[in-house]
Amino acid sequence: MEMTFTAAGGILANACYWKNGSLVKVDVDDTSANSRIFSISASGGVVFSCGGEDSLPVYWINKKKYVLPGGPGAGYSIAVDKETLDFYIAGTSDSQICYWVNGNKRVILYPTNSSPRSIAVSNGKIYIGGTYNSTITCYWINGKMIELPGGGFVNYGISIYNGSAYFGGRNSSNNAVIWKDNSLLWTEGSLTPSNIVGIAVYEDIIYAAGYYDTYPYFWKNNISKPLYTPNTGTANCISLKLKK
Repeated sequence: MEMTFTAAGGILANACYWKNGSLVKVDVDDTSANSRIFSISASGGVVFSCGGEDSLPVYWINKKKYVLPGGPGAGYSIAVDKETLDFYIAGTSDSQICYWVNGNKRVILYPTNSSPRSIAVSNGKIYIGGTYNSTITCYWINGKMIELPGGGFVNYGISIYNGSAYFGGRNSSNNAVIWKDNSLLWTEGSLTPSNIVGIAVYEDIIYAAGYYDTYPYFWKNNISKPLYTPNTGTANCISLKLKK
């Protein structure tokens, strides 16, 4: 079985992604303007991505670009319903935190100084993790804000498992933390500063990726492991695949 993988970002100020190591340039209106892909998801042979071009929130389906309705901002995270291929984008527009459904419907959550970092969709519920008013660590379920304890911020990963939402990030003391629903589930006790950036959950085992100090790290439940030293870096996301 051939395994394919994608990565996203930008090169020479133009948005692009890589498929199996090969560069794929996406459509942009102005190659001299800054553009960047912040999030990517692939399903059914279709590549969905979102980001920004010249201060506008945009998304791409495969390579074709579309501008999201609203004003200046960016799309920061995208989630795709694997059954219906409906897609959801969390981002900012006109200094407001919001999300879009299938690139059209815009739902405004909160005004300026709020930051959406991640989005996930499960059983008809839309989860968005981030911060409100630059100080309150929180997430939203279908637009309703739920504050998380411990301060700090929710990072880019959300994992939904058995109806519960798991979030990774760091607390106000710069220790990696994991929240489950609206409770603090686990705090890194020995590695400071540390941060969880990506998270995945299966059979109640929590897998997380991030960093300690300047080194990329991995956690399985509360057991930490360096991924590659002495080189500096960060692990930004994690994915699980079941063995057959």
